[in-house]
Amino acid sequence: MADVNDLTEDSPKNLSRRNVIAGAAWGAPIVLGVGLAPTVAASTSKDMNAVVVTQAPSVGNSRVQGTIYLWYAAVFYDANLWAHDPCPDTAQVTWEVVVKNALGEEAGTLVKRTDVLAKWGTGAANSGSVTGLPAGGYSVVCRILSVVYNPNPVSGVTFKTTNSPSKSSSITVI
Repeated sequence: MADVNDLTEDSPKNLSRRNVIAGAAWGAPIVLGVGLAPTVAASTSKDMNAVVVTQAPSVGNSRVQGTIYLWYAAVFYDANLWAHDPCPDTAQVTWEVVVKNALGEEAGTLVKRTDVLAKWGTGAANSGSVTGLPAGGYSVVCRILSVVYNPNPVSGVTFKTTNSPSKSSSITVI
């Protein structure tokens, strides 16, 4: 059996202070790296159309020449679409309803607004008009311009909406 005095510095059984400190120094970065991995892995992003245009805008001309009236348009924050709990409490939505001519060029804006919607909340507009339009066919488009969620991020998840579909209706101006 070997005596403690028989162990050399290079021996694996040597428990000198130098070997213990060297082993701890090499092991520390690995332990730190493992500790950071779950935090980095938990940081994700969700891009979803959780704020949507509820329907095609309701419009009319009330038999007034060259005029389109907005009767109703709305946007809705459907927090269920996130499939993540918790999710942001509110969505600040900038949206508009515009009139486009037969060439697809914007001929006027019926309404442009920014609403702060709570979960399952609706922002609605029921007035606005564009006048001085030449007779012909037009489309009226309700579209979301931007959405900012608050709070954000929530539990390490960043929420965003980058491409919310618009909805449109058609009208003939006399």
